[in-house]
Amino acid sequence: MNYHSFDELLSYYGGVRFDSIRAVAREVAQYCSFAVFSWKEAPDELKKLCDQGGDEDWVVVTRHTHSLIPSWVEKLDWVSDPVYYDLLDTLVIVSTHA
Repeated sequence: MNYHSFDELLSYYGGVRFDSIRAVAREVAQYCSFAVFSWKEAPDELKKLCDQGGDEDWVVVTRHTHSLIPSWVEKLDWVSDPVYYDLLDTLVIVSTHA
């Protein structure tokens, strides 16, 4: 599993930039349990999390922890494992086929 912890992300992105990414994820997650976007329809701030060079397919935003993610989320990607970004109060999952 490709999993990025909150501390790892904060260290990589820095405070201000990372705060804006978290704010968008929180805003999306406050309205539903799961939000699923095609990559081209995903909020630009969330796209900043992934650097797969445009090989991304979709983004899921949820308030659930990784242990509560239903199996259908991982089955959305039939080529490779999705990448998980733990933002503490939200989880962003990105599918890539690179």
